[in-house]
Amino acid sequence: MQKFYKIAMLVCLMHVNAGDVWAQIPPKPPALPEPVTFYGQYSFSWAGLRLGKLALGMDETKDSYKLYLSVTSAGIVNLFTHHTNSTEAHGKRSKDAYHPEFYESFYKTKKKPRQIRLQYDAKGNVTEVFNEPPEDRAKRPEVPAETSKGSYDPLTGMMAIRAGVYSLKAFDVKRFYEVTAESKGMETMSILGKDVEAEQLVLSRKPVAGMTEKEMKEYEAGEPPLSFYFSNDARRVPVLMTLPIMLGSVKGLLTKECATWDECKVN
Repeated sequence: MQKFYKIAMLVCLMHVNAGDVWAQIPPKPPALPEPVTFYGQYSFSWAGLRLGKLALGMDETKDSYKLYLSVTSAGIVNLFTHHTNSTEAHGKRSKDAYHPEFYESFYKTKKKPRQIRLQYDAKGNVTEVFNEPPEDRAKRPEVPAETSKGSYDPLTGMMAIRAGVYSLKAFDVKRFYEVTAESKGMETMSILGKDVEAEQLVLSRKPVAGMTEKEMKEYEAGEPPLSFYFSNDARRVPVLMTLPIMLGSVKGLLTKECATWDECKVN
């Protein structure tokens, strides 16, 4: 039942399984999608069991963006590990790229709180890496500053993938990855009572730096692929997230759209 915690962290921190899909990466798109304002709430379940909720907010203008994420576990998951998360990110938009400026996340798992923060300069250099409580460097090596240059924070990375950038660097304060996405084509599904055509993107990652020995063993053993389904329209918003596990899949389905972030966020 810790799978909900894992998929929440997958969505928050881009923790997805390694895979060799480099040959199938399409070229960088000529321009970003039109700016979108979207606040959505997702319900997670497995085999009919309620696992928790996730809320995502995207607030864009032609030259800037703000992103919001909140997660809370529920139901049977809380018998094993209660998890909450509140994350924000913002940056600049150009015609063809997102430029992160700030990322901060507060999360708690099993009553253990953690705060992480990233700040960037105009050239994409990470100028602040905040991680409290501090890591044990005997177990988790530090990601070199030169390695993290030009990387995306996890939420901005999701926006880039949404826009068609299917190969990118991702840095989550602790770990650094090369992330890829592979399109599996379109599928029509029922979302909020309507038939919606959505594109399935399967995310993969190659761990590069900052992993513990235990994490490297888990990655080498392989993990099930995380899929995002983005609506095939001008908004390109996620409508479904899936992670196959034994006897089925963990699914995060869009179940509510809101007028404001305060109306949608969960805690």
